[in-house]
Amino acid sequence: MGILNFFKKTIQNARENQPINEENPLRRGPKLTQERSSISDETFNTRQFQQEVLAVALWKYNENKQNYSSAYKYLMEMEDFHLSEKQANEVIETLKRWNDLKSKKDRFNSLVSQAQTLINNGYREKAFELVYNAYVEDPFDIELVQVISQLADIDNPQSHVLKIFDSLVAINPQDAYNIKYRKALYLKAKMRFNEALDIFEALNVELPFAWNYYQTAIIQNLLGNTELCLNNLTTTFQLDPDLKQDARSFPELQNLQQDPRFLSLIA
Repeated sequence: MGILNFFKKTIQNARENQPINEENPLRRGPKLTQERSSISDETFNTRQFQQEVLAVALWKYNENKQNYSSAYKYLMEMEDFHLSEKQANEVIETLKRWNDLKSKKDRFNSLVSQAQTLINNGYREKAFELVYNAYVEDPFDIELVQVISQLADIDNPQSHVLKIFDSLVAINPQDAYNIKYRKALYLKAKMRFNEALDIFEALNVELPFAWNYYQTAIIQNLLGNTELCLNNLTTTFQLDPDLKQDARSFPELQNLQQDPRFLSLIA
């Protein structure tokens, strides 16, 4: 379960629905005059304990105006249980990672919403500048690359869009692999199959990735190269068996549904 789904229930319990339960030892608050039981790492790492202690940390974090120090202090001073500094820090770090994900999602959604508003009012160039400049300032989400390419593709020739991809690699070389992958997807969508294949193959030399082989297989199928398609699907499923589910219903592979070799691969 992803961390956002994981917190979906515990947020509600920790902040709103459940009053502080005196029967719940994690929620009794500081009382340092009595002996407290240490929590073993084995117990600490159980799903049940993790869920409860994270919910409590989130509750105290929000109760104290989003203060990590207050949440940490509460964890260290719980009445019946004694967390080690390492355990308490792990809880706080998990909380920080979740907040960071939430912040990025909010920023991404806000940028997309602003760009849509500009486009709807005839300011397409301004919409592109907004998202592009935001990425230049802080490339916080790789999905912005997809948004930028879609905006650039509205009124510009393909050659211009490809230069945009190259500029993004220069801006954020750490994400060069992902940006090049999205450039290859763009070329595939424009039916520039050989250029897309060159990129996917080069990326696999750098680092084998199931989706590169999968996209290569799809292109080879579109080109009528069934043997090459099946070979790449074999490698795809070796790297990521879960992609079999996608292949079973992917529109650009539907022509293979009667091929026993394909059916064997996706079984």
